[in-house]
Amino acid sequence: MTTDLLERAHAAAYRFPAGFAGFHATVHTSAGDTGTVVVRGRRDHEFVFTHEAGDADWAREQVASILGHRWPAPYAEGDGRYSSRTTDGDPGGTLVRLTGDPMNSAYRVRDDEISEVHRTTGQVRFTIVISGSTHTAEGRLPNHFSVYYWRPGDGRLIKADQYRDTYTEVAGVWLPTRRVITTADDDGLTTRVLDLRDHRLVYP
Repeated sequence: MTTDLLERAHAAAYRFPAGFAGFHATVHTSAGDTGTVVVRGRRDHEFVFTHEAGDADWAREQVASILGHRWPAPYAEGDGRYSSRTTDGDPGGTLVRLTGDPMNSAYRVRDDEISEVHRTTGQVRFTIVISGSTHTAEGRLPNHFSVYYWRPGDGRLIKADQYRDTYTEVAGVWLPTRRVITTADDDGLTTRVLDLRDHRLVYP
């Protein structure tokens, strides 16, 4: 069944354990921003920057993105709310399209793992292609993926981002340590780096 295919793929992805209360870390960017972050929930994270050099907001966005993908959430409250249909015949896997999702989401699934994510938001259509993962005992942790952005009107590719993520295990929890993003657009190539160090878990 389509639902079983997508639900198994979601279950195969690593997420923080149930009851996870968060963590502290120092924050550093390649632009020279330095500070700390305290994470207490998926949308509850507080930054204090001792020095801002231009990428502080970008660092906040990246941490929010990482938490959004790693924080535990019931499948039934997310993609499980929608019906779906499948399309086969691609070597990348089976394409599962959600019906009624406002972002027109679709996932390509191969061997019970998500290899592509397709969405449309505002005036941009984007596709995430996952090309590398770390397989932990608790699930797959993507560490190398690319995001391609197109204009919906004329289909022009306007930007591509390549992500390289690393994690460290702290008391049985895999926490982010580094994100490197290389962007290709009409201006050429740009690389930004976010480092999180000195992790300490938050306990309830």
